Amino acid sequence: MVRVLAAFDKFKDSLDAEGVGTAVLNAFQKYCGVSDVRLLSLSDGGEGFLAGLSKPLGLEIRTLTVTGPLGTPVAAKYGINVQKHIAVIESALACGLQLVPVPQRNPLHTTTHGVGQLLQAAYDAGARKIVMGVGGSATNDAGLGALHALGLRVRVRDEQSGALEEPAVLFGRHLPLIESI
Repeated sequence: MVRVLAAFDKFKDSLDAEGVGTAVLNAFQKYCGVSDVRLLSLSDGGEGFLAGLSKPLGLEIRTLTVTGPLGTPVAAKYGINVQKHIAVIESALACGLQLVPVPQRNPLHTTTHGVGQLLQAAYDAGARKIVMGVGGSATNDAGLGALHALGLRVRVRDEQSGALEEPAVLFGRHLPLIESI
């Protein structure tokens, strides 16, 4: 008996991992006569990370509005298994490239703030172990945006006045201006 394990990541801008796996499953069944085909969705930590782990970990998917990569509100999801106190966060859902139009893709003007908001929501919901995928990000703020959303105090020097300030949201452009953490 032939057994097949089909394990795929997404095909960027085409099919998600489940769609690729389903196409392979159908091809094996139709053209090769193989009926024992198992599907496994994979992810590099970016798009599809939460979807790939939600079923095996028995996660409930929750949606909340967070600060997106450009500082505007976006609807993002995380998964949680309250009984097992585990959550899964796909950072790309809060700060991913797919949320930023191509002409606006500039890591100086993006933030991971929404990722911190997802982390806080998962913790507040009872998660004590959090698995986070960090691929597919539109950001390059060294995670300080997320840490700031979790309460880390960061003071930056204003480029114009030279005064110290604590911005409500940290962006990549703030990194060289940091005076204290």
